[in-house]
Amino acid sequence: MDFSSLSLIFLLFLAYLETTQMVLGCQCAHRHPQQHFCQAEFVIRAKVMSKTFEPIMPSQSLPTTPQPTTKPPWRFPAVSKLRMAKPPKTLRPLSEGQMESWNTWAMRLRYMVQVEKVYKGEETILARSKIEIVSPADSGMCGVTMLEEGQKYLLTGSFSEKGPTIHLCDWVVESHLVTKTQRQGLKYVYKKYCDECIIKPGVIYWPPEAKEKDVCAYNPYLFHENDCAALYSACVRRPSGICEWQVTNKMKRCQKGGGMKLRSGGRHAKRHSVS
Repeated sequence: MDFSSLSLIFLLFLAYLETTQMVLGCQCAHRHPQQHFCQAEFVIRAKVMSKTFEPIMPSQSLPTTPQPTTKPPWRFPAVSKLRMAKPPKTLRPLSEGQMESWNTWAMRLRYMVQVEKVYKGEETILARSKIEIVSPADSGMCGVTMLEEGQKYLLTGSFSEKGPTIHLCDWVVESHLVTKTQRQGLKYVYKKYCDECIIKPGVIYWPPEAKEKDVCAYNPYLFHENDCAALYSACVRRPSGICEWQVTNKMKRCQKGGGMKLRSGGRHAKRHSVS
């Protein structure tokens, strides 16, 4: 095996590592915003109005730490001891301050949000409406626990039996951190190419002529410090029929390391509102 083959194998291994991230026990595949948009059932911009916790189980006296128990062999009870099961207690929402005596794994979060704009899911969610969004209350179970009241966010998610649901693996970001390219993608670009182009993470084509015409290879951080494609590009079909990344001036500067680092969320990042 020659040196060039070993180098290619090493690059493929790095690409695999870069496309998988671990978040406090919740494993998420790194995805481009366009992938998030296309795979989500709803995409909205919303302001968080309230944040409450509620028990998943009906009991109101869950132990702070579950204790191991040894159960005796089960025996069918005598007829005289049979009783009708009592209906479960009504679950009452808890504030964040009341959560100290509860295990987050036994809870769910409910966010009341004011929807400002709907990018996807207009059939179910109306702009300027108030809706509840649920999430696991434990980040280790992929719960989104960091949303703050009064803040505006871009939220992507799915619909479950509990209603609109978000997880850590979804695209959840403060709205002022969404770049201009991403805003244009949300409004005009992402949806147009959902069924035309495929974004494949962790793929390197060699030689370059072996590239599939419907595929944009996505290798964030492999050659650059920032995810330039996510911040400043989208996968589109060219007039030639080939799907490729848009090459914008900001993407070029990002790839050269020309002062584009702050847009990834630094405290001095210039603020933009998603519109």
